[in-house]
Amino acid sequence: MMISTKRSNQSLNILYGIAAVFSIILGIRLVLFTFISIFGFLLMSIPAIHSFMMQQLTDAGMTDASLWEIIFFWLILLITLAARFGVALGLFRLTDDFRKQPTLDAINMTNFKLILIADGGYIVAAYIGSFASQIFNLTGISLFGGGTLTNILIWLVLYTVYLIFKTRSNSVSDRS
Repeated sequence: MMISTKRSNQSLNILYGIAAVFSIILGIRLVLFTFISIFGFLLMSIPAIHSFMMQQLTDAGMTDASLWEIIFFWLILLITLAARFGVALGLFRLTDDFRKQPTLDAINMTNFKLILIADGGYIVAAYIGSFASQIFNLTGISLFGGGTLTNILIWLVLYTVYLIFKTRSNSVSDRS
């Protein structure tokens, strides 16, 4: 099923460029965050750096933070960064596939599933992070946005579009 026109190709090219830039930026951000935080965890074995980090966490509102709490929040941040990278990568791959062959096929559905799973993972991780920051009294900084309802609505719209595409691709394959 062809779903492209000359005008939509221009929009796809613009969207492809934007998705490529976001994929690169978020990929670099994810890699840098991972390496820097692992390096930071290794430096925590030095007593002066450990006391400095604990002072920074106390200033941020996290008093008496244990190593497990620090690792938990680090994991939540890592998951949210990885999920946003997954959304950007899925969008990049989806627009690239549509530019090459503007039909609904299994590869496009796989890329759309990647977007849905990554966005769902982000919503869950952000909700857990905001809930945990309330439990651990992390008040000095805002790590997780409060727009959970908006994120859920966007996910539901994406899921609806996915179901429409899936239904259309199944009906096209049945006609063949």
